[in-house]
Amino acid sequence: MKYFNCTMAVLLALAGAAHAALTECASVSEAREVAEKAHRDIMVLYTGTDWCPACVYLEQKILTQPAFGQAFDARLVKVEEIFPRTPAARATVSDADMERRLREMDAYRISSLPCAVLMDAQGRPYAMVQGAERSADAYIRRVEEALAVKERRDKALAAAAELHGLEKARALAAALELLPEAVRGQYTDVLREIESLDLENTLGYRGKADQEATVREMQDAFRQMRRGFAGMTRPEQLDACRAQVEDFMTRYPAMDPDMRQQCYRLICDGYALKHDWPHTYQYAVLAIEAAPQTDLAVRILKPLRENLERHFPGIGAEISRPQGQ
Repeated sequence: MKYFNCTMAVLLALAGAAHAALTECASVSEAREVAEKAHRDIMVLYTGTDWCPACVYLEQKILTQPAFGQAFDARLVKVEEIFPRTPAARATVSDADMERRLREMDAYRISSLPCAVLMDAQGRPYAMVQGAERSADAYIRRVEEALAVKERRDKALAAAAELHGLEKARALAAALELLPEAVRGQYTDVLREIESLDLENTLGYRGKADQEATVREMQDAFRQMRRGFAGMTRPEQLDACRAQVEDFMTRYPAMDPDMRQQCYRLICDGYALKHDWPHTYQYAVLAIEAAPQTDLAVRILKPLRENLERHFPGIGAEISRPQGQ
């Protein structure tokens, strides 16, 4: 049985039970109970061990190694959020859990697996560890660096608590900037306090807490739209899908670069299914330009662009940039 009773997990953790793997719980709520009683943090691992080679490698060659357990068994509780693809594995995850996990991935802007999100015992995220490493030692160093972020965050927030007015707002903003941008939206209380202290909007935080709600709405709408595209292969269907994406981009003009990239990628994929290579190339380029350093850009979009340039010399001259792009 992979997940054991959470009460037993607490007892083992407090007793200092010796085992190589981290204490593991079935949900963040259970992990919070363990973490609070055992004074640990939480490692939420988004993974796909039935199809993702990097996820399998991380699980088999790093997380289960004695060195990893020795480094973090007394400091972390683990939760696995699995994204299965094979029918047998998919049958073990309910639709509700899949939907929740997709929402969480959107909230943290996770575009590839595996990805670990580190949280404190209250469930507030403060760091992310994307991908795997070749060795356990290298991954351990990355997790150590991520854990250190919480200490810096806590010191900065404690220092801010001693201040007042705009000075406190500046200190709170500096504390948030210690965190990955993808998790700052989870600190709505801090965002609202900065806004209330900075009446002149000197720091530019006015409306940011409300913007986070809009972002979540946009992410839900994007996910539902993308799900509706499943099985669409006929030309007229692909044209309708492209029109939906264009309408979506019009409705959310202030979307972040990652979301804009995903929209362009959907249009790119639609043209690829039609074997319309000039427009495939056009939207691959737009997607890359939107967010050049993402995993999607590096691993998929840039190789696609290079392959098209190799097979169709001069392809870039055949297209014109859409208006407003």
